[in-house]
Amino acid sequence: MSSSTRGQSSSSPTAESSPLEPNVSLRYPTISPIGITTVYDPGDETELDIVLVHGLFGHPENTWTAGSRPEVNPDSSDGVFWPYDLLPAELPRARILIWGYDVQIGGRSAPSTASILDHSETLLSSLNAIRKDKQRQIIFMAHSLGGIVVKYALSSPDPLAEKILQATTGVMFFGTPHQGSEVAALKLGKIARKICAVFVKIPNPRIVEALERGSDVLELISRNFLAVLNRRKIRVHSFREELKTGGTGGILVVDGFSSRIGWAFETHGLLHADHRQMVKFTLKRDPNFERVVAVLHRWLDTETEKPETEEGPTPPLTPDPRPLDPPAADDIPDELTLSQYYQHCLDSLNFMGSRNRVLELKNPYEDTSRWMLNRDTVYSRWLRGTLPKPIFWIQGKPGSGKSVLMKYASESDDTVAFLREFCGGPWTIIPYFFDDQGPAIQKSTEGLLREVLYWILSHYPSIFSIVFNMLKQKGIIPLPNPPSPTLLKRPAEFWNPPQEPTKIWTPSLMREALKQIGKKAQLDMNLCIFVDALDEHNGDQKDLIEVLDVLLDLEKSPSIKLRMCLASRPENIFRDKFSTYPTLVVQDHNRADICRFTTKRLNKNGDGQSQVLVDEVLRKAQGVFLWVRLVVEELEGVLRDGGTQEDVMRVLEEIPSELTEFYTRALLRSRRSSSGITAHSTKETYCILKIASAWDEPVWVDFLLAAGIFLAYPTKSGRLPERMINSLGGTLGSRRLYSRSAGFLESPGRGSDKDARAEFIHQTAKEYLKGGRAHEILKSWSPTPDHPESGMMMTLRYIVHLFDDYCDETLLPDPQHFPFAAERIIRCLRVLERDEGSCVGQMIEAVIMRFYYASPPRTPENFKRDLFCGGESTLKEIFIRKLLVDWPRPRAVMLALSIVWGLPLSIKLYMPPYREQGPDTPSEQSELTIEESDAVSLFRLTQGADDPHIPLQALEEMGLRSYISDSIWEQERSRVETPARIYLWS
Repeated sequence: MSSSTRGQSSSSPTAESSPLEPNVSLRYPTISPIGITTVYDPGDETELDIVLVHGLFGHPENTWTAGSRPEVNPDSSDGVFWPYDLLPAELPRARILIWGYDVQIGGRSAPSTASILDHSETLLSSLNAIRKDKQRQIIFMAHSLGGIVVKYALSSPDPLAEKILQATTGVMFFGTPHQGSEVAALKLGKIARKICAVFVKIPNPRIVEALERGSDVLELISRNFLAVLNRRKIRVHSFREELKTGGTGGILVVDGFSSRIGWAFETHGLLHADHRQMVKFTLKRDPNFERVVAVLHRWLDTETEKPETEEGPTPPLTPDPRPLDPPAADDIPDELTLSQYYQHCLDSLNFMGSRNRVLELKNPYEDTSRWMLNRDTVYSRWLRGTLPKPIFWIQGKPGSGKSVLMKYASESDDTVAFLREFCGGPWTIIPYFFDDQGPAIQKSTEGLLREVLYWILSHYPSIFSIVFNMLKQKGIIPLPNPPSPTLLKRPAEFWNPPQEPTKIWTPSLMREALKQIGKKAQLDMNLCIFVDALDEHNGDQKDLIEVLDVLLDLEKSPSIKLRMCLASRPENIFRDKFSTYPTLVVQDHNRADICRFTTKRLNKNGDGQSQVLVDEVLRKAQGVFLWVRLVVEELEGVLRDGGTQEDVMRVLEEIPSELTEFYTRALLRSRRSSSGITAHSTKETYCILKIASAWDEPVWVDFLLAAGIFLAYPTKSGRLPERMINSLGGTLGSRRLYSRSAGFLESPGRGSDKDARAEFIHQTAKEYLKGGRAHEILKSWSPTPDHPESGMMMTLRYIVHLFDDYCDETLLPDPQHFPFAAERIIRCLRVLERDEGSCVGQMIEAVIMRFYYASPPRTPENFKRDLFCGGESTLKEIFIRKLLVDWPRPRAVMLALSIVWGLPLSIKLYMPPYREQGPDTPSEQSELTIEESDAVSLFRLTQGADDPHIPLQALEEMGLRSYISDSIWEQERSRVETPARIYLWS
């Protein structure tokens, strides 16, 4: 297609252009509801056909018509029909065709997908009939479920399909549901019903039912279309809606995931509209229309992509779809396989747990935080490129509000607008918030690397070839048509992404992938990365700095524009690294926001008498917003109880201005509470706070509360009544958690009531409880003050209680929080034995041996099945019972339970030197991994062992020979009276 296809033309029938040429009709076209209507025809100069296909519940004219704008087309009183009013001016040598079909009411088709297939065949025959020049290129533009019709038409076995396919150069989808919604069970038929509700139509029920029941057929259509894409040089761009249909309380008909085909070279875009309005444009300068036209121009122009006029289309939202640095032909069996690799690669990187923190952070209070994006702030000037440094550092005291500011900045439209002043075109915003209270990956550099790599590849799929080549060279990419995956085989993780982050992507591998992208990517990329709470990284901070340097190196690429906004406490390592970059000290800018927040909360009556309070809060706050929130909540309580302004001021004067002293006061006040329940609950408070602070990850609310009751109020039977366990969920549980924890813990609402987590109100609260002052206060509250137990030991005691109840059929068989106990016991045992020096074997041995009579038949098949079903099975009775009968030692117990719950297994197994007698002293630490092939060996080993020795032959079969010293190995082999064995535990 020549470049003359683009640009302004006097033949355009818009008010912004010159009078129409004679070969273009002056009459506004009459759109036929059925079949093809030509709305614009350049005649002999035609170089391209553009075919618009409405959705299954749309209309060939109404779907593409916006509200009335007589200044655009005075002849049309019905609104702007942009395929006629706007598009010809942009593509003057393109014939524009509208195809209509009727599926609104009734319908004679059988209740199957035949109706959709029939419409696809009709589209093919109609196009074939109207196209005299069979070589003329075609671009399809399809809205909503009409995209399914187009996909089948182009992948149909009909001979006409091949003719149309050979001429097709691109397909543009608008809100087409290619895949299921985020709810896995949602089928296309259900999406269709949502669309019916949006358009207030009475659909052909047979078609909707066919979409639901025919999901397998529709999936086949998608697979066939992917195969077509990989055979033909067809460009694909998928737009999705940004707004919910129906306003704030409406629905997002097609989400981001569903709007993507999943092809490696598909490009994507966002239109600021809901599902209906995303294909209705009013003016040539409508930003949504400009984005659509920009993609069309890019497809049709082989020259440098730039607008011909100053008021030309804005840069596209997505990168060029052409593959760059494609892998060698020998490395890729076919492009369809590459597309599958791409999707599996994204799946293996994606981990929603990495986004919990930013999703749960509360938005700024009303009008606070807006000052940050005023045009003249240092942050805004940095975004606009006035300050050329690539890094911006937000630093501040603990609790000053850094995370809230980071969330506000990363989600604000003003951030993107300022970035475009720095460099025009689309910007990819990548937020990552470290969280000391989150899962392990959320406080690691691994999580940061995963998130950045995931966002880059998902937004710029054409650079996947770079990563593919790197993985291929390292032997990590699985072969096409892989064998049935088995546990612990690394390539299998590509095909069956687990719930936890996969182990394929090691930090070093992800660093290498980013370096390769920086070196080899030729595609223009604009990246703005927000990394919050650097001080909550749970690892060597030097390693974190190195990872940030890897990200910073991306800027060295001539095709990559990079901005990194980082937030942390002003710790020395960050001062040394970031002091030369633009910086914002949060507490220095909080005065106006604190004043606004305090005034609105304490002056609800509008009497103005609280200004003295506000001034005092400002004076004592020192810019720490967390302190303000906690103090204001306490002062509001005084006012609720009928306190006067003098009472409130007296309380405010008593409150210390430092957070640590505030926390001390909160602990002591909880013991002096006027509530009769709270006044006698210090033992429960001790147990709850000690257990919560002992764990690096949040604890389930119901588990924590039940453990607190069990440990603080022991009963004669030693068991919790079922009614008490059932009463710990929902609102009551959240309220009890807050009161019993002295306000240190809350449940932010992650997940359902069943798996709600208890989290500290702030990282500073958790840090305080681990300090000496808190320890002295809590020590006197312990149920055993002379010998206070650690949080881990109390956790284990309650877990043992749960296991004991689980074995007794007369009691509650499966408490709601039992899975949490089973999941955490391994880590609990490790900490107690290795870090605290506690001997825990005797505590759990008797409990686990009670499963003796519940074991299924002892066969290799059952053993293998139970051993390798992962965490789905509560206990692997055979293996645990047999190991504990034969090896009643603490470290043997740890090994047994690690095998039971730790699959895929990666434990540190201590292998002490051979001892006739003496303490169980480890001499070296090695990593043991057990694969499926070892299951039978383990079974034989456990069935044949009658003492705590391991046969040498079994060790060889399990691949553990390297863990035993040569001298001990030879010594044991020299024994002739009995089979050679190694004594692992004294």
